[in-house]
Amino acid sequence: DGTDNCGDGSDEDPVVCQQSGHCAVNQFKCANKICISNKYRCDGFNDCGDSSDEDDCVQPPCHFGACSQICVEKKAGNFSCHCAPGFIGEGTSRNRTCLARGKPAHLVVAGEADLRDLNPYKAGEDTLIQALSKSFHDRGHKVESVDILWDLIKPAIFWSDHHSKMIRRSYLYDFSSTLNETQLRRVQRDDSNIVAMNLVDPRGLAVDWVGMRVYWVDAGQDVIMVAELNGEKKCTLIDAELDQPHDIVVDPQSGLMFWSDWGVKGRIESAYMDGTGRRALVDTMVQWPTGLAIDYPARRLYWTDPKAYTIETVDLNGQDRQVVRRFPHRKKPYKVEVFEDNLYVSTYQTNNIIKLNKFGHGNLTYLMRGLNRASDILIIQENKQTKNMTNPCSSSPCHNSTLCLLGGNRSQTVPGYSCVCPDGLVKTVANDNRSNSTQVVCIPIVRPPKICDLDCQKGTCIMINDVPTCKCQSLYEGDRCQHYRCSQYCKNKGLCFVDLLAAHPGDSSPPLKC
Repeated sequence: DGTDNCGDGSDEDPVVCQQSGHCAVNQFKCANKICISNKYRCDGFNDCGDSSDEDDCVQPPCHFGACSQICVEKKAGNFSCHCAPGFIGEGTSRNRTCLARGKPAHLVVAGEADLRDLNPYKAGEDTLIQALSKSFHDRGHKVESVDILWDLIKPAIFWSDHHSKMIRRSYLYDFSSTLNETQLRRVQRDDSNIVAMNLVDPRGLAVDWVGMRVYWVDAGQDVIMVAELNGEKKCTLIDAELDQPHDIVVDPQSGLMFWSDWGVKGRIESAYMDGTGRRALVDTMVQWPTGLAIDYPARRLYWTDPKAYTIETVDLNGQDRQVVRRFPHRKKPYKVEVFEDNLYVSTYQTNNIIKLNKFGHGNLTYLMRGLNRASDILIIQENKQTKNMTNPCSSSPCHNSTLCLLGGNRSQTVPGYSCVCPDGLVKTVANDNRSNSTQVVCIPIVRPPKICDLDCQKGTCIMINDVPTCKCQSLYEGDRCQHYRCSQYCKNKGLCFVDLLAAHPGDSSPPLKC
């Protein structure tokens, strides 16, 4: 635990501990003779390395893996399993899996400058998607992260472009039919919309399908931002104590967003979707958290850690941490997606696409091996995003100068909303004549004029592009007009003067004559 409890340092040296077989009073002795702190006993995490710290632990009825999606406790330690709306149960009561209603799912894999459609049910079947607009086939694009706003007629896909430093949006064709030539021509006529530009290092993004907002992280500026789906009203939500933020996901049901940070101290954090209520969700024994995914029906967050070779999960409150799978070396899990009872994982550098059970049961299935690049993966299915949720912003409770976001003023059952100001604007309070009340209004930030306070010895201080600058008299130069140009210019007692008739560039001093 970082403290010399034994007095000889042996409790901090696994090799010495194993040889001596001694543990401190406040430590637990693993089956492999390694000593760990008692607080890690029965915490749902394999701290010993041989799982002996999790043996003989009494599990609650609704423990991890008890049900596919929703577990309801009953008397005498019993429980019942249920499926979320949009899903149907299949199998026996205790081994029931919840399958999505509707059309089969599609697994979309982002490559260098395109998307591939993989069959998540059968290995080796993939199709190149030509539906993200012709700009993807221009030179100089590099997809980093993707997310979708589902619509039965015209689903919209958003992606971060690492090369052009943009967030873009386009539309996908209907997955119910193959992409014929007519559809291809129609899709290629759709120009992609630029949601955000002039970013430094755009990485993860997430679409709020209830509040109709798009969130993204910019690792170059260490910020988390949000905007309307068309890119209007951009707002910086978090800009402090970030160090290489990488991925982000949102949960409109709770009004929370979650992001991974793989800086010097790797961690996963959460906050309400308006940027308030920030807290560390996982900040111990996490090295390089790269990918995040939410199992919305089961209310759990999954993440990948390629340095630790693990996939782990916690509930959305950061409790009940579980190791889903430890991978052998050379198989580093990078990005993750969850749907029904399966996880879909891309591997770091080798770019394999793997399918496994979300509780860690059974073997791995390789859906695709050795892609050129697999920067992100995404399941597309009509019930992937929870439906029939109330959008508190739909009634326009905020002034049109503000950005309405989920997460603030929440009750126990409703996430609520907040009225925040876009970047460059500041909050003020104004009277609402319609409701005879006050409301938040965003107005431009009024900055006092800058004072030109340079000590220009033989010149005048002027403002050029809001920067104080000295404008010198013709016989003087320097940043403070401190140098006399005629000093030792003329010989034999000649008189130095400025030749005002001589031609010279407008931004330079006129020449001297003797």
